Amino acid sequence: MASKMKIVHRDYDAMSALWERCRDVSGGTHRMHEKGEVYLPKLKGEKQEEYVSRLNRTVLYNATWRTIVGFLGLLFRKPATIKVPDAATDLVKDVTMTGVPLEIFALEVSEECMIVGRVGVWVNYPPVDLERTTRADAQRLNLRPSMEMYDTESILDWRVERLNNKMSLSYVKLKEDIVTKTDNEFESKTSTQYRILDLVPSAALDGSYVYRVRIFIVDEKNDADVQVGPDIYPIMGGKPMNEIPFYFVTTDDITPCVEEPPFIDLVDMNIAHYQVTADYENGCHWSGLPTVWIAGYTPAGDEELRVGGSSALCFPEPTAKAGLIEVGVAGFSALEKNLDRKEAQMVILGARLLEVQKPG
Repeated sequence: MASKMKIVHRDYDAMSALWERCRDVSGGTHRMHEKGEVYLPKLKGEKQEEYVSRLNRTVLYNATWRTIVGFLGLLFRKPATIKVPDAATDLVKDVTMTGVPLEIFALEVSEECMIVGRVGVWVNYPPVDLERTTRADAQRLNLRPSMEMYDTESILDWRVERLNNKMSLSYVKLKEDIVTKTDNEFESKTSTQYRILDLVPSAALDGSYVYRVRIFIVDEKNDADVQVGPDIYPIMGGKPMNEIPFYFVTTDDITPCVEEPPFIDLVDMNIAHYQVTADYENGCHWSGLPTVWIAGYTPAGDEELRVGGSSALCFPEPTAKAGLIEVGVAGFSALEKNLDRKEAQMVILGARLLEVQKPG
């Protein structure tokens, strides 16, 4: 049986290429260099070493990331006002169980929304035996709810259905990278698992839907799904939960609907600017290297012609001429105007923060 864990939502397929472009441009010059020919194709007949040199001379003018940072600064320019019950004060100081306070978590969620337009947040409580676990045990073991952020590429599939006459999130499939120990204490390995959150009818509750959690891995040899551990039915207030505590966050919505990243037009213009920059830098590199031309003279035997420093070229033939090839003042004016135009267009597409501020 073929693996169902690798199947993704149709909107995921439609948007994955856009998400990748946004990630790559936001990642800066280094990320663009890693992708190589994806964003900077080879020239016809260009050798690999020549291409690498041209690639390394090309720098990304990262208007996209500067714009995102600018908007995040505007969004969080004032401290957030957080009101919670006294019992939840300590939870706010560390919402992820990794030392991240709510303010920083909100910043990270907002950053993801700016880059790709979408992120998910899962609220979880560790499974415990409620009949044997006391409040003192929970405090001693630090058993408490926590939030975990999932980037949009990790949210593989989802469904919204009408259950009990209400539109509810009924299914979410998440991809997780798990780091495990090896026999060597200095090494670890990373593997992939899939977490399924869904609502299923409960016979004990007269068919009412309850929240269930399952974990799977893929047997690559047989391309089949293998469940790890039992089904888990989280409890809240002593009763099974009737909704999935997973929340989608976008720049203007909290539904699973997928929309284009907010800065995709700016991202595409940034890529076009990157490619024109490659042409400009490559041209400047080669035109900046003096190239001597000689006409009407053939060197005799082992004669060496030296150029540069205190050396000069002298020819006995009266018709011999020598000179330096140069591009001229207007040689790259078209490329320079193209770069200026694209930078202006990036400002129009939402990067007003890139404009040079006039002193007051």
